[in-house]
Amino acid sequence: MIKRLPLIILIYFTILGNATAHAQDKFSASLALFPGEMEDVFKGATDKKASKLFIETLNVFWNNAETDEQLKKLVIATCNQMAVKKARPYPDYHAYLETIMAFRAKKHSAESFDNWHLAVTDFLNKPRFALRHLNSLMKVSENLITNHAVYTTPAVVWYTKNNNFRYEYKDKKLSVTVGSTDLVCHSKRDSITIYNTQGVFYPMDKMWYGKKGKITWERSGFEADKVYATFGKYKVKMDKSNVQMDSVDFYNRRYFDHALKGSLSHKVMKVTDPKATIYPKFVTSEQRFKINKIHPDIDYEGGFAQNGAKFLGAGTQDNPATITIYRNDTVFITAKSLYFALRNDQILSNNTEVTINMRKGFIYHPGLIFKYMADINEVHLIRNGEGLALSPYFDTFHNISMDVELIRWKLGDRFIDLRMLSGAAQNQAFFESLSYFREEFYNQLQGMDAIHPLQGLRNCSKYFHGLSFTAAQYAKYMGFPVSTIRQQVIQLSFYGFVGYNVNTDAITIRQRLRDYLDIRLGKKDYDVIRFTSLTDSDVPNARIDLLNYDLGLSGVASISICDHQNVVFFPRDKKITLKENRNFVFNGTINAGMLALAGNGFKFLYDDFRIDMSNIDSLKMKVESGEKDYFGLPLLKNVENTISQLSGYLQIDEPDNKSGIKKNPHYPIINSQIASYVYFDNKSIQEGAYHKDQFFFTLDPFEMDSIN
Repeated sequence: MIKRLPLIILIYFTILGNATAHAQDKFSASLALFPGEMEDVFKGATDKKASKLFIETLNVFWNNAETDEQLKKLVIATCNQMAVKKARPYPDYHAYLETIMAFRAKKHSAESFDNWHLAVTDFLNKPRFALRHLNSLMKVSENLITNHAVYTTPAVVWYTKNNNFRYEYKDKKLSVTVGSTDLVCHSKRDSITIYNTQGVFYPMDKMWYGKKGKITWERSGFEADKVYATFGKYKVKMDKSNVQMDSVDFYNRRYFDHALKGSLSHKVMKVTDPKATIYPKFVTSEQRFKINKIHPDIDYEGGFAQNGAKFLGAGTQDNPATITIYRNDTVFITAKSLYFALRNDQILSNNTEVTINMRKGFIYHPGLIFKYMADINEVHLIRNGEGLALSPYFDTFHNISMDVELIRWKLGDRFIDLRMLSGAAQNQAFFESLSYFREEFYNQLQGMDAIHPLQGLRNCSKYFHGLSFTAAQYAKYMGFPVSTIRQQVIQLSFYGFVGYNVNTDAITIRQRLRDYLDIRLGKKDYDVIRFTSLTDSDVPNARIDLLNYDLGLSGVASISICDHQNVVFFPRDKKITLKENRNFVFNGTINAGMLALAGNGFKFLYDDFRIDMSNIDSLKMKVESGEKDYFGLPLLKNVENTISQLSGYLQIDEPDNKSGIKKNPHYPIINSQIASYVYFDNKSIQEGAYHKDQFFFTLDPFEMDSIN
């Protein structure tokens, strides 16, 4: 029962004094007449049935012996205050009287009730205080008294696990002080809990100011005493279904025996699978930690985050999280990202910057899916065809770009496989020299722009004295919309002309851009070396041998080394071995102008732009037949004899003329450095009567130029 204290008398006279200022009260001072007067008010309500039931309830409350006279007088005086503001039966009088009856029914503390009602009186005394605000307060108050619900909206309910609360009214501010309890937010058929908390709620501001609390990751499948966060002061906007704490102590007992400092956010989300949860979210502050041997031969360094079920390595743009993989106790693969999902069975990240170290060079990509699978001890680096992943891999050891989708390595193995993702009947990949240049591609990049984008970027770089600049700064420099410039820069980053950080908007000019412009101006030589690999779905396009970093390519039917000198290679079994700086070896056939050479161990030397041929099985020649074709061009025919057992080299062109800018009809040149032979033991010649040991021609070492 609500016991009257002197404070309620003060409230009553405050209301009475205010009421006398009005010409006529709607309700008389007679306690006996009030239920009937209120019944007359509710006769104007639309819902007659509900109104009748409510008046019956009010009569029971009013005539109850435990409802004291002081409370009745207080109610009448307050209803007269409401009448001045033109209160309606619904929701105004109904909300107020229901709340009063709820206080009585739950036998709430008289002191707490008096504080609450003094606030109500003060609110109604304000000329501009609208009744809709009072109705909101009544709804909150009734729910708190009846259901322990601190705040309720149609979408969100915050409630406590007990009735350990009281109203206070100080400095004209109404508040609810809640003692030790669990605070629960329920929304969309799900809920979150702040354990062992206490605080103060200001209903008119919808704000909760907590003093302490604890949040666990039980909804994500972790034991409450293994993964959790504790915190001190915090605040919550209670018409929202989320919380944010800037300073918490986080514990994940699997990895650490001490707390991590950071921030936490939590929100209500429907949970169908604990492993798929993404809340609560914890992120460390600027602290960095190192976990050695997070998996065998794998270290982690960076901050941490716990996003629901996922324990994440976390970093910043300036200081990303890093996974380091060792081979023979030496750093082999470095992967950097804002987040890594760290699990017992795998490590996973998107938009990962990856570097594979290879003696004098490295393989680099700015934005891959990184995946380590502990059960099979494999690393997969995946280009998924989105964002920065559209860029090819850049290999500075072999000096090529690699248009493959997947790099796969089983830790400890000798070989790394490069291939396209599974699904297609065949794998098609491309490996292109970093000095590759085509005029039509350069023109395609310019499109309809007045200034070529590569030239525009170089000019902007000079304007900023060679330092990095942002896409926004570049757009201002060029006078173009920022959105257009960003699309252009992202596209150019795919081809290795610039580095672009989509998070910081920073552009870095790469050497390839400068080289391309110099090539276009004729200041720098270039090449047209491009390997196309087409293999069956179960055969990798390429394989790196980690003993010497040779790159074995499969499915390479032909290689056009030099357009202008008509030199094409046809590898036997469609296999070549690419070595440092675009040097490569193969067995097979070389077509060079009027010559066709077949043999083993052919070595293409990029810098010298020649092929060393230590073991030429045969050399066949073509000559003009004296006849012409339909277009008036000379018809060629084969010389019947074949030269065998040669050893020497084929100089394709001058080493600084791989592009063919200079016209050198003197090339290609073949140089035979040892004696060679012509045999006549073919079965078609006298049924093989001329045995090669008895009848042959010997050719001294020779040089033949202009073989085109």
